[in-house]
Amino acid sequence: MSAKAKIFTALRFFASGYFKLDPPSVKHSIIEVLDAFEKARLSDEFIRFPSTLDELRKSEAAFYRRFGFPGVVGCIDCTHVAIVAPSNSKNVSQHLYVNRKKYHSINVQLICDSRLRITNVNPRFPGKAHNSRIWNSSKIKTIMEEVHKVNPNQFHLIGDSAYALRPWMLTPIEGAAEGSPESEYSECQMEVHSAIKRVNGLLKKSFRCLLHCLHFDPVTATRIVKACCVLHNMLRDEIMGESDSSDSDDAIESDDSDDSDDSDTEYADAGIISLNYNQKGAGESLPETSANPQLTEGRMKQQKIVKSHFNYVQ
Repeated sequence: MSAKAKIFTALRFFASGYFKLDPPSVKHSIIEVLDAFEKARLSDEFIRFPSTLDELRKSEAAFYRRFGFPGVVGCIDCTHVAIVAPSNSKNVSQHLYVNRKKYHSINVQLICDSRLRITNVNPRFPGKAHNSRIWNSSKIKTIMEEVHKVNPNQFHLIGDSAYALRPWMLTPIEGAAEGSPESEYSECQMEVHSAIKRVNGLLKKSFRCLLHCLHFDPVTATRIVKACCVLHNMLRDEIMGESDSSDSDDAIESDDSDDSDDSDTEYADAGIISLNYNQKGAGESLPETSANPQLTEGRMKQQKIVKSHFNYVQ
């Protein structure tokens, strides 16, 4: 099979999720294309989180123009990608890939910008891992903490209630009275967060292999997810050009499936990363209490935004 034919075969599989030819030859072509993606470091080129103050400010301004919510530099959520049950081995425990909906999957963390481009992807955790556990091991969490130290209370991500409220991670205000400024804040916050839901839906609509069960080992499945994210951003760049916004965004499908997993789960690394969950901070969020200074600071930031942007005079 020629190199061109291998590329078309892999792209056809990414788009449809089905093998059109003899499965072994198709899988071989897919692996070769994945190798080529990684050799060319395409994920480094096309999937980049803002790394400078200027880039953070540009991302914040784009979100504010679209949603009117201040300080946002990204939206975060996780989505499950089904995989065939992996073989038990020294590095892989099959039961850790069974998510709360009782099928085998990897839980993929995605962060997007206001243009629905993916700025970070972490596909290295099994389906049983909770969203907050993935976030707590993320390099972006460390980056956002450092950004907060240098520019206090200026930038943050937008997450749902699966994430712990922090000054660098804003979540909805639970139990806000209907019609109150806090309720207006939460409605706007959730509207901003819908951007990542649309990204999840668009990604799986364009690359339907992520909607079907991937018949690959967990390591190869993570590579396929990253390749699809690269291709997603290539498509967004082609659609959006140099513009920061598009009227077509509102028509994009959202991922309506509830992919979060709220159970207390064990950890596995899909054969790629290693993390000791006996270490403080390496696992899921620490219990939140009023004595937690980061939680308190997050609540103060929420109230500051409520007062400055949602405390309308009736």
